[in-house]
Amino acid sequence: PLWVLDGQRAARLDAADDSAPAMASDGAGGFVLTWQSYDPAGVPAGTRVRAQRVNGAGFAQWTSAGLAISPLSGSQTEPRVVADSAGGAVLSWVQSTTPRCIRAQRLNAAGARLWSADGIAVTDTTRAASRTHYLLAGPAGGARFLVHDTAIIPTPRWRDVDGSGATLRWDAL
Repeated sequence: PLWVLDGQRAARLDAADDSAPAMASDGAGGFVLTWQSYDPAGVPAGTRVRAQRVNGAGFAQWTSAGLAISPLSGSQTEPRVVADSAGGAVLSWVQSTTPRCIRAQRLNAAGARLWSADGIAVTDTTRAASRTHYLLAGPAGGARFLVHDTAIIPTPRWRDVDGSGATLRWDAL
């Protein structure tokens, strides 16, 4: 068998401060895993979203601790991931800076960031709000986000971005 008893280690996920894992197929027999990891010694210190690609044989393809998705300060929580149709993935998270917003980043199969180093802001970064978000694969290697911003707009809204991170559509349901 390709996998060992009890599975292969994808990343550091044995730390008490690692939580909220999510995964998506990479379209090549493997998957991309994401999680939130508290790192008190990090620069900056706080909860960071990390990711790891695992090939079909069960071996980690990126760094042993996974890749840090964004260098922004403030906690990064509630990670989500979808395949991008090109062997990579689109990841999203809640960025708990002031104000709180949803951000996203696209990674290629080698783990390189395809959008800006900080990713893109999926929601307005000028308003503090309580936000819930969901993520689906979108058109042209992009993603579709469903955002429920209960403090500002009680109606859920969805946004499509293409593979470059450009907005294709932003509508209320």
